Amino acid sequence: MTRTYQAKLDLPASAALPDEWDMASTGITPPDDFVVSRYADGKVASRFADLYWNWTPYDPDGRASWLVFNYWQKTTSRIERPMREPMSALRSDIVREMQRFMALLIYKKRGASLSFRSLTELSSALRLMAQYSEKQEIRFGDLWQSSARLEDFCASLETKHVLTRVSRLMATLMAMNPETDIGFPLGCAELFATLQKRVSAFPANRQTPPMPTRVYSSVLSALNSELNDFDAVSDRYLALVRRIAALRAIPRGGRESLYDLTAMIAEHGLTEYFREKGTSATVHGVSSGLSDIQVVCRLTIQAYTGMRHSEAQTLPYHCLATEKRPGTRHYFLSGRTTKFENGRIRRTRWVTSTEGARAVSVAQRVASVIYDVVENIPVESDDRISRYPLFVATSYLEFSGKPTYQAVRQDAYQTSDNRLSSPPYARLLKRLRPIVLDEDIRELEEIDPHRSWGEDPEYAVGQAWALRSHQFRRSLALYAQRSGLVSLPSLRRQLQHITKEMSLYYSKGSVFARNFIEDDPADYNEHICKDWRDAKPVSEAMAFLRDVVFADEPLFGAAGIFEQQKKNRGQIVDREVTVKQFKKGLTAYRETPFGGCVKVGECDKTGLRMMGVLCLHDCKNIVIKLSKLNRAIDQQQHLVESLEPSSITYHIERDDLDSMLQARKRCLEIANKDSDHG
Repeated sequence: MTRTYQAKLDLPASAALPDEWDMASTGITPPDDFVVSRYADGKVASRFADLYWNWTPYDPDGRASWLVFNYWQKTTSRIERPMREPMSALRSDIVREMQRFMALLIYKKRGASLSFRSLTELSSALRLMAQYSEKQEIRFGDLWQSSARLEDFCASLETKHVLTRVSRLMATLMAMNPETDIGFPLGCAELFATLQKRVSAFPANRQTPPMPTRVYSSVLSALNSELNDFDAVSDRYLALVRRIAALRAIPRGGRESLYDLTAMIAEHGLTEYFREKGTSATVHGVSSGLSDIQVVCRLTIQAYTGMRHSEAQTLPYHCLATEKRPGTRHYFLSGRTTKFENGRIRRTRWVTSTEGARAVSVAQRVASVIYDVVENIPVESDDRISRYPLFVATSYLEFSGKPTYQAVRQDAYQTSDNRLSSPPYARLLKRLRPIVLDEDIRELEEIDPHRSWGEDPEYAVGQAWALRSHQFRRSLALYAQRSGLVSLPSLRRQLQHITKEMSLYYSKGSVFARNFIEDDPADYNEHICKDWRDAKPVSEAMAFLRDVVFADEPLFGAAGIFEQQKKNRGQIVDREVTVKQFKKGLTAYRETPFGGCVKVGECDKTGLRMMGVLCLHDCKNIVIKLSKLNRAIDQQQHLVESLEPSSITYHIERDDLDSMLQARKRCLEIANKDSDHG
């Protein structure tokens, strides 16, 4: 029986495999010179005995990636550097056992292969156990063999996140042979069930909430304002960046001082911009300002595409494509999904609007300066779309020293790690987040009445909205439906274009969705189009509850009168049952100029006349609100008055106006009759 094993990893197609592990000759511990990672050309990246395993060759995007075993440090280093002091015998033993366990995970894991993310999560669990071992002054193997020690270690774990990782690590190792693979029996067999119960006892992860419409509109407006502000000074700002980069290339004795850039910033007419943004007049401040605008561009792209953070973060420089069609221009962003199949990146496209395309353009201008400084030109390639990222790291400018990841070989440029929660973006976040009001909480309660919004400290009235990048995805999928759910006029205007585009391409039967997404179920489940379609019945149900069931004014029209009669009888509507009916396709609702329509399926009337006045005559699905009908009548009267009475257009629009007036007359007669009976 063979005992030679290959690494079970999700690797890029062109990657070179690490060494095969011949356990028959090496035993349960690989030799120190065992190659654990290789570059595509076969050169060694890391060996088993290295304190840092260089995983950059196996990262699908070519990012600098490491598996680290320096568990005694709070932060993990990105490059291998000499130890400041020799390790103790105990620490050396613990590190070697951690490395052996990592090799077991890579080579001997049962089932599916591992991604780098999975490896890092399991590595973090090993680090915690190593810290415990050193603190208790016991060997790593002794900890794993002792049920009492493992129970004491697990008792110190408090969060669901950590418990889940430790539980997964134990499950993976328990599936191996304790004699031929691990070398000793594990002491976690009985503990494992208890650990799983503790994990299950934690509350389920709550769904990311959408932003209330007022908050959503405010955040989108703030992002647009940030882009406008930078657009106005971008040429001068980027000229300043080029000047600083050129000065840094001059030997220190022959260049201007770069400690205080106040005069230089004034020369470029940027004093007021730096003051408004709270940016310091230093080299670090200039670099920080570029990072801020990259975050703004990335969030704007997410807002108008529905991408996840990682999908937007890894967009290639040449991602924007346009398609011209009669009377309009369509924008697409090409990138990769977050799922891989045997290390192969799955490519896809997202529909976006002019706002999303503009954000890409601004990000490209920033990236171009960085690539110019490093004397490289982003080349578009079908083979490696991730080599030149759109959000290339500003650290390549070396305004704050040479970044550590430049000390190793790379096949692709690194991206900026610009998460909103990072401390450097505190000032930007303050400008983007509106203060939560009572009306926002009431709207959240309409969306999810079973969640205690008033008791959630993250969404307390009077504090800044807890902005998360994933909220853009859910908000877009939920609100940008043609269901009347978006109530603010400003938000309607901002989402109008993207709504049309996404409705066109992501609706049922879309050729785009079928060809690019649904042929691969895994990709379909990760793409915004699935969220878009899943959110449609929910958003329709919410609009129906708001505009019909809980409407403050009387309802008219065949469907409106039917719903009004149920309310008059005091009939209680169950929200969950209503949502289920919409999801099953038994009920439907969409907003119309006169109120709403509850027809399931396609309408055969609205397409014949612009205003859909045919619905006003004898449609059984129409819900009429006098407030909306009156507004439509006022607008139609102004239109009719502006037309030439002898024109054909005048007669058509006049007929529409007459239909509206007759419908209002019928509604008023019904209202008066009801008041007489009352």
